[in-house]
Amino acid sequence: LEMLNDPLNEWYLQTKPGSIQTIPLPKLTPQNDPFVISQNDMSSLSSNIRQDLIGNDHPVLSKVASYFFESGKDGGKKVRPMMVLLLSRALSLSSSTKHHHHENDNYNHVLFTSQKRLAEISEMIHTASLFHDDVIDKADTRRGNAAVHKVFGNKMAILAGDYLLARASVFLARLRNVEVVETMSTIIEHLVRGEVMQMNSGGSGSGSGSGSGQQ
Repeated sequence: LEMLNDPLNEWYLQTKPGSIQTIPLPKLTPQNDPFVISQNDMSSLSSNIRQDLIGNDHPVLSKVASYFFESGKDGGKKVRPMMVLLLSRALSLSSSTKHHHHENDNYNHVLFTSQKRLAEISEMIHTASLFHDDVIDKADTRRGNAAVHKVFGNKMAILAGDYLLARASVFLARLRNVEVVETMSTIIEHLVRGEVMQMNSGGSGSGSGSGSGQQ
């Protein structure tokens, strides 16, 4: 199989970042706010992950892995699954337009189960990285609640993060799409490489007492 090109291998990161040009963003309205547009699709994300994907074969691991998917603790912006779902909607709209469907029916087009599943998988992978990051950073809180390792201990936090990654990988494989599997696997590799780069730059492990900027 031909490997996907990994653009990260071609990056030469500057020691000091150059100037960044800011572009003014349009004012958000209910018609263009991505969080409003995706609200219906996102409403059942945490419960689906908790009930369908994490499983209950190992009660202790399941309890720890479900920590950020429980009601009241499932905060965060959930940008990654939102992007997957919005892109899925956009592709669905494009496909519907090509097949001359009525314009008003475009957004109501039913998403494929695999598209919803990929959104859930992306949030599981991200949450697993937060479990590990908070141990490395010695964070006390995450999303307004005690960090996982503060509740269950470092070992269980690491194991639960590994468990989330394993469960996400199982359901990723069940999508039966080699390109998607390879892309998501590359993203996991980038997560790890990025954490190492952050540690080498002195931006991690400071023990500041709160979670990093990731949500």
